[in-house]
Order: sequence, then C-alpha cells, then structure tokens
Amino acid sequence: MGSDWLRLPVHRWVTDNDFILARQFVKGLSVVNDAAEWCIRSITDYAEAARDSVYREDIILTGNSHREIFQDLRKAALARINP
Repeated sequence: MGSDWLRLPVHRWVTDNDFILARQFVKGLSVVNDAAEWCIRSITDYAEAARDSVYREDIILTGNSHREIFQDLRKAALARINP
C-alpha cells in the first residue's frame, strides 16, 4: 500500500486504489482507549471512596505524608523510601 494518494487533491482520493485499501484497513481496526478509560475509572473510584469520612481522612493523611517525603520529586526523594 503506497502513500502517493496523499499528494493528490482530496476529491481524487476515493478513486485511488491505495487510498481505498488504507480506508478499508482503518475501518476494520478496533480501537480502545485503555489509558483514558483507566483514568476515568480511577477518578470515579476515588470520588466514591472519598465520600466515606474515614477513608477521606486516610487520603489526607497519606497525601500529607507523601508531600513530606517527595518534596522535590527527584531520585533522591525516591531513595529515601527505597534505600
């Protein structure tokens, strides 16, 4: 499959065999955005868990603890927890 059709005017693409093959290939692809779906799920889980006052307090305490450990977000900060 070539890419010469990219140099043609757009209205001529539909008559180019390479374009037709490329279009058929692309239409047959299954696309899943796992990273985005994972992020949305993580946010949803966090929001649900944060409604529990005990869990919310744990989140705050953990966040404060991590801010002390990871003040500069450098390798030296990681070394402090993984000597």
